Amino acid sequence: MKKVAWLIAVMVFVSWVAGGTAQAAPVTSFVVPSLVDEINDALNGNAGDVSANGGTVTVVENGAGPYRQSIITLASVPVVVVGASGIGFGGVKVYDFPQGHIWVEKVVADDLVSTEGSGISGGAGGDYGIGTVIVAGTSLSSTYVDLGPSTSADPITNAVDVTLSAAAGFDGSTAAKDANLNMLIDDADIAGTCTNLVSGTITITWTFLGDD
Repeated sequence: MKKVAWLIAVMVFVSWVAGGTAQAAPVTSFVVPSLVDEINDALNGNAGDVSANGGTVTVVENGAGPYRQSIITLASVPVVVVGASGIGFGGVKVYDFPQGHIWVEKVVADDLVSTEGSGISGGAGGDYGIGTVIVAGTSLSSTYVDLGPSTSADPITNAVDVTLSAAAGFDGSTAAKDANLNMLIDDADIAGTCTNLVSGTITITWTFLGDD
């Protein structure tokens, strides 16, 4: 890190001499590649990994050091919902936090909207939730919605928002935590397995607190 500190100091000095302002941004110049990687890591800190799902999920990472904002874009993400009898349920992973302790300040899912799959009735109603575990039952609760509460969408072709009401900490030191989009379809609207295509954005503002 001494090499990194020295290089950053030189960059700031050169910028000052030139009358400019040093910018805390990733270095992409002719500097030795290994030093570029060290500087970028020092400025940008830990980020998670997007679950591409066939290219239907992308992420833009903002922030510096441990402070992050991940803007996840869903473009017709396939969500398989099982519902041969009773309420249909299903989910899909869209983001993987780095291993360690995570503090989630806010989660805002904006304009979640579904294209109905075959196997459900037109105008089907249901619910969305965002959680660290993919839903495995007919109720959205606990870890199925610990990143975003159960929110009604009736019908699912309407755009809805899901917002985490209070900041929360997560211990991902043993296994990294995931962000999963969960979904239910009302019993009266489903008679088998269907695949709905969900679009929208999920913005997660979070801090990496380290690993133990």
